[in-house]
Amino acid sequence: MNGGLILTDNKKSLREDKGLIFTIIIWLFNMTCLIILLIFGELSTYMPIILILFLLGILVILIRFVKVISKKAKKTRQIINELKDEIFEFVPEVYKVKLYMQPTKLMAVPNFINDIDEAAISLAKTIDENAIISTKGLSYYSMYCEFLVPSIKVYGFIKSKKKGYSGKPKNIVTEITLEDPEEEVKNFARGIIAILDRLPWENVKWKKIEKAFKVKREECIEKWKEILDIE
Repeated sequence: MNGGLILTDNKKSLREDKGLIFTIIIWLFNMTCLIILLIFGELSTYMPIILILFLLGILVILIRFVKVISKKAKKTRQIINELKDEIFEFVPEVYKVKLYMQPTKLMAVPNFINDIDEAAISLAKTIDENAIISTKGLSYYSMYCEFLVPSIKVYGFIKSKKKGYSGKPKNIVTEITLEDPEEEVKNFARGIIAILDRLPWENVKWKKIEKAFKVKREECIEKWKEILDIE
């Protein structure tokens, strides 16, 4: 049943990818024809037409790209939620923890994820090759990474926000939510920090985190120390 859900999602995603590629090819063909006209015609006659079609083509590609990303993220999230409900159906009490830190590296592709997202994705795939992952973010203003690791029954949601004028790591704040079971959740959090190879409370602008997520610095650090078993 789970495999069927994932397979269907992949097929639809493939069709959407082909649609985006087809849109780009048509746009490139039209631009090539117009450039040929420009070369063999009068500059003043064809330049306004070429400019308008060029801008319209860019707009169509961007709209198509955003649509494809949004659809993929939505479908993957539906799969994650269905499997999450199925896995946690008989769990009497779900252990849930929220942790806070800042990234040191940002990647524009794919989906504006940061090094914290990257570490969680890498760890999830290492633990379980069937881990389901969804990322979405069309800018550094708001991003998320959601994942489900069926073999250890761990669900995670990483939300990042931009708090500052520039899209630099120092202006990005991140909230990591991990759910059930308790020991596996703690091990997963430790795994993320091991990959990042730094203490989560060092070189952090806590005022930005406190303002963005309405939390207190001391409580955040204490929770991290509890998870990492540090005095």
